[in-house]
Amino acid sequence: MITQSQSDLNWNLLRMFYMIAKEQSITKAARQLGLSQPSVSNALQKLEAQLDCQLVFRDSRHFELTTRGDKIFQECRDIFHSAERINLLVRNAEEEERGQVRYQIISNLVSPMLDELLRLYHQRYPSVAFQSEVQNSQSIVRSIQQGRGTIGFCLLAKPLV
Repeated sequence: MITQSQSDLNWNLLRMFYMIAKEQSITKAARQLGLSQPSVSNALQKLEAQLDCQLVFRDSRHFELTTRGDKIFQECRDIFHSAERINLLVRNAEEEERGQVRYQIISNLVSPMLDELLRLYHQRYPSVAFQSEVQNSQSIVRSIQQGRGTIGFCLLAKPLV
């Protein structure tokens, strides 16, 4: 059963706790966040009250995460690293390759190297679609020589000059 405090987790408090745990200091976390030390300390107390557990052992000379605090820090680290990756994906979306790669290929061509090439290309550029057209080798060569095609995979009895 989810309690009220668990369903309404305050992401800002979790972010502050993440910085406190990462910096191993409330004062350093406050500096990183651009906030006062008392406001960061107060946020930690609010989160501990909301979660109904102590997250940090602290006094004037000692700072240490509790066992539960360490586990919550690890979860927060995963959450905030995922959020950073999402931001990168969104920023890089404008630079993403799009479109279609059209190629001609003979039927029954078995080429693990070609399969791997297409797999890696698709992995790197998932918004690019592939369209294949099955032709015989002679038609593929003629199409490329006449400029009607740009990529072709076929078998040749002898190299083209």
